Amino acid sequence: MITGSEVCDDGNIVSGDGCNSDCSATESEFSCVIGDPTVCTPICGDGIKLAVEACEDGNNNNNDGCSSTCTIETGYSCTDDPTFSSANPAYKPLDICVTVCGDGIRKGTEACDDGNLVAGDGCDASCAIDTNWKCDEVSGSSPDVCSCLANIYSTSDNKCVTSCPTGTYPITSNYTCGACDSKCTACTGPLISECSACVGSYFLENTTTCSPCHSSCKVCTTSSSTKCTSCNSGYFLEGTTCISKCFKGYYGDSVTDPSNPKCKQCDAMCKECSKAGTSDCSSCTTGYYLSGKTCAATCTSDGSTISDTYYKSES
Repeated sequence: MITGSEVCDDGNIVSGDGCNSDCSATESEFSCVIGDPTVCTPICGDGIKLAVEACEDGNNNNNDGCSSTCTIETGYSCTDDPTFSSANPAYKPLDICVTVCGDGIRKGTEACDDGNLVAGDGCDASCAIDTNWKCDEVSGSSPDVCSCLANIYSTSDNKCVTSCPTGTYPITSNYTCGACDSKCTACTGPLISECSACVGSYFLENTTTCSPCHSSCKVCTTSSSTKCTSCNSGYFLEGTTCISKCFKGYYGDSVTDPSNPKCKQCDAMCKECSKAGTSDCSSCTTGYYLSGKTCAATCTSDGSTISDTYYKSES
């Protein structure tokens, strides 16, 4: 009750709630209705944030995150402005309000909001629309529904593409990508007779059909065993033929390229060998002598003949 020299009386002696502690004045950041008791409410939008205000962004605008009644609007998050400073401890930092991407509510500058932060599903993690997609806003507070643009193909893993990926073909009637036969990497339809390129162990026959390579070939150009470009395990590529054992004067190299073992020529001193160099020979070419696994041009060491250790190639 207002008595004597009191200007206001809100039923307490606390400052910072509109009527100061000695009831001699109303506080400027409040709007007070003088009565019994005095009722004071914060002035929203005045740039002074008080503890009782959920937010304060310095204006009375709606749809910017902090409403005209200083409540946080749906779809926004408001945090303290780190640059704010005030000598009055009752004044709190003003708010910076931003939309909450991924909450399923399209607000502010968001081009879309599908209720998640997953990239590649039409609406990305910053609520921008992905390339080749469109996102339709649903009435109410439901997430956007995203789908491929017109004349853009939809894949089985929910991607929107201008051309169908390897192993699929375009179906223009509904703009989806259909699966090729498992032996095709490119095709015009789902049948094995509609292929235009084949997986590694098959070759394109009669321009549209994928047929199996010879059993020794990993990759081939025809069904012949002499038209291989790489070999299956246990075989070595000699030219365009896969063989289980390399010819004399060659060795099987599966170290240089383990995925495509090849026959390679032995060192010039070796007639037969097990790998590159001069230290893994099993016989020597004419004019060279074998010692252990090494071919040498002479049988002498420190000037003496050691014919029991070295012997000359007979051919």
